[in-house]
Amino acid sequence: MIKPLLQCSLIFALAGATGCDQSLSRLEEGLADATEKWETQGYVDYSMRFGRSCFCGPGELEATVHIEAGAVVAFEAATAFNDTLSDSLLVAWDITLSSFKSVQELFGVIEAAIQLDADDIAVTYNGALGYPQLIDIDYNIEIIDEEIVYHASDVVEKL
Repeated sequence: MIKPLLQCSLIFALAGATGCDQSLSRLEEGLADATEKWETQGYVDYSMRFGRSCFCGPGELEATVHIEAGAVVAFEAATAFNDTLSDSLLVAWDITLSSFKSVQELFGVIEAAIQLDADDIAVTYNGALGYPQLIDIDYNIEIIDEEIVYHASDVVEKL
């Protein structure tokens, strides 16, 4: 059952289609379609640009991440608020491999937000490959600063 204040939205670009719908079932359908499109690509080892923005340390985090067999195995060129993170800041802010997500983990973030009945979920998928390019989640619109945004781009398969 959808909460009265639930404001789910989905912006998607699959097979050249773009649309927005406030239906939870449409959000789930978009996730299923994008996941299938991604899985048909067969990417196992790849790199991508990953970003996370939230009211958590360090706030805005970006890096190039390397994924092997579906798991993040390395990251490089990590920045926070457009400043390169030194080794000491990586330690101070506890930035580790678990701070970053693979495409499959990003799909999991969307699925979890749906299951947790988040008040607002907006997702944009890459039209060619199906991966989530932007995930914007507000779990509770009555609470300030618990929102989180993920973005992914520049996915390149490692051959």
